Amino acid sequence: MISHTPLFPPGSGVVRRNLHLLLEMAKEHSVSVLVLGTGHDAKGFREQHGGRCRTVTVEDVRNFGWRRVLRVCLYILTGWGWVRHWHTKRVQAAIDRLCADSPPDIVHITNPLISMYRFPASARVVADAHNVEYDNLLRVAQESRSTVRKLFFRAFAWRLKHEETLACQRCDVVMAVSERDRSMFRAMAPTTQIALVPNGVDLSEFVSVPDKRRPNTLLFVGMMDYQPNDAGMQHFLNAIFPLIRQCVPDAHLTIVGGNPSPAVRNAASPSVRVTGFVDDVRTYLRESSVFVVPLYAGGGTRLKLLEAMAMGIPAVSTSLGCEGLNVHHNTHLLVADSPEAFADAVVRLLQDPSLRNTLSAQALAAVHAEHGWDRIGGTLLNLYASLVSPPVRRQQPVRSAVA
Repeated sequence: MISHTPLFPPGSGVVRRNLHLLLEMAKEHSVSVLVLGTGHDAKGFREQHGGRCRTVTVEDVRNFGWRRVLRVCLYILTGWGWVRHWHTKRVQAAIDRLCADSPPDIVHITNPLISMYRFPASARVVADAHNVEYDNLLRVAQESRSTVRKLFFRAFAWRLKHEETLACQRCDVVMAVSERDRSMFRAMAPTTQIALVPNGVDLSEFVSVPDKRRPNTLLFVGMMDYQPNDAGMQHFLNAIFPLIRQCVPDAHLTIVGGNPSPAVRNAASPSVRVTGFVDDVRTYLRESSVFVVPLYAGGGTRLKLLEAMAMGIPAVSTSLGCEGLNVHHNTHLLVADSPEAFADAVVRLLQDPSLRNTLSAQALAAVHAEHGWDRIGGTLLNLYASLVSPPVRRQQPVRSAVA
């Protein structure tokens, strides 16, 4: 497994998905892990999960200072996408060493763009796609108010589409999290197998505790240095929350997520709490009355919404915020897109305990039926089994190392 994100601590939806897929594949297979730096807590990972891995290697591919500026300039001048910062001789050398030590049956990469590296010809390459990257940038461009930002994101989106298309075509399988993403990948890479492997929830950790709710408490969770989350929350603070407070004066909003922008940090007040990064988001999920997902850009599916549903919190989301999930308006949550409709939906939930209970119960049932990691792990392992003949070896005695 080659991960472009940390695997520990599991502080974002992308990291949690990568970690849980690793834990599922390690139930039946011997797995060597290569993490491409960016804040990976190797010590914590080894203590928590190292015994499940054959080896763990970390290569830091981050760029700082003048190197970062130089790479950005090269991307602009050459037209190559930003993903090129993942491509280094050090990482290729690490891959070569791992493959020489134990030739893999499958190379699982956490983004199709990592297929730019060289792998053994005998290995099947399976790429997990959290979203369609170029489409995500196009949506960001569409929602940007600045003309310069619109042009910047649109230009990079079309450059990235070319690279993303070639990357998917180099893979044996691309795993999509939703039917929408699956259709887009099929159009990009018609000869590549596109498998649906949805997002999941650790149902043993995210458990409903309804008696701990604080009245009139709203919650948003997400990485706040991710542009769609930042833009969505600024829109909520400016256009939606004031309308809610007109009807429910004691409504309180908590924003949980690392690296909030100055605009979001400065919104902190007696009625708005901005926590920054937290070790355990469940503390805030347990106390909340309503979960809000005011997103107008982004891709894939939202783990944060699934986790809220698993903890029995009724939600209000934009159409895009719940896109790709098998959930329906007035059955599992309320869906609203305009500021007025979104505010009305939140107020309706805050003032109607019966509706909150009905929606949360039906959402909880849906998550348990479709999104437990054990169920998704079975899909993943069946996919692996279909790629390798004869069946791959069972897990061998474990050794753990961190480089």
